[in-house]
Parts: sequence; C-alpha cells; structure tokens
Amino acid sequence: MKSKILKLLLFYSLLLAFCVALLGAGCNNEDDGDEWIKVEPIIPNISISAKLDSIFLEGNDCLIDFQKDTVYIILFSQKELIEINKCNTMPNINFDEYSLVVGIVKVSSISDSISAIVLNSNEIKDVYNLEVSIHEPEGRYGAVGFLYFWRLYPKLNSGYEKKNNYK
Repeated sequence: MKSKILKLLLFYSLLLAFCVALLGAGCNNEDDGDEWIKVEPIIPNISISAKLDSIFLEGNDCLIDFQKDTVYIILFSQKELIEINKCNTMPNINFDEYSLVVGIVKVSSISDSISAIVLNSNEIKDVYNLEVSIHEPEGRYGAVGFLYFWRLYPKLNSGYEKKNNYK
C-alpha cells in the first residue's frame, strides 16, 4: 500500500513539474515586439540650435504645411525642411547623418511648457514612439496655445510607423 501511495505521489509530482515547465515555456517573451530602445538626441552647434529655436515657435507665420493638428513629423532632407517654412533662412543640417523631428503640442494654458521629449524605437515592429511631457505649473493662466518643438537625432529609418504619446 505504501509503495502504491509513493508511486502516485511521484507520478503527480512529475506531472506537476511537467505542467510548470510547459507554463514557463509558454511565457517566453523574447519575440513579443516590446523591445523599445530610447533614441538619444544630438545636441547641434549653437548657430543651428538658435536658428531652429527662432523658427519653431508659436506665431511664426512662415511655417506652412505645418498644421495645428500636426503632432510631429520626421524630416529626412534639407528640401523637406525648406518646404515647411516659406520665409526663414534654414540652417544647413547634414541629413546624410541626421534626421530632424519637429512637432506641435496644443496646451490649455500659456504658462505650460514642455518638460521632456523622448523618442523610442522598436526595430521588431518598425515603429517610432514620441513621448512629450507637459509641465503644468500652479497658477496657470487659461488660454489655449501651441508649443512647437524640435530635436535632432542620428539618421532615423524613413519606413517606420510613427506613434505619439502626450503626458
């Protein structure tokens, strides 16, 4: 009788170990597509930075084809940069090595500001995800406004899908 109980106990133990092994194998997430990598921006020289700051700001009537509903676009050439700006002199950016991300965020207060911009890429899904965080200070002044932004990155892939997330 004892040997029969021991055999049953051993059988159920092995069965339990097998089930645990199967469950563990089913939870392997190596290729689930959630491998996001932060893309670090490039800090351009002062003249390029100052020129881009002067172009991408609210009230610049020179920006065309840059609609109020545009979230962000990735520019891959000097020609694309010139096409969205009808009257400013554009900085000379080496688009063989870099890509320029420009965008606009609608805010509900004129005292709001952008506190962070993070670009992540997912090579498995061929997706870029841009996260823009808005700082909303206490004592905000109510008025709808728009905040423009730009970031220079190492050459990005032109075939990726673009997503955005505002915080």
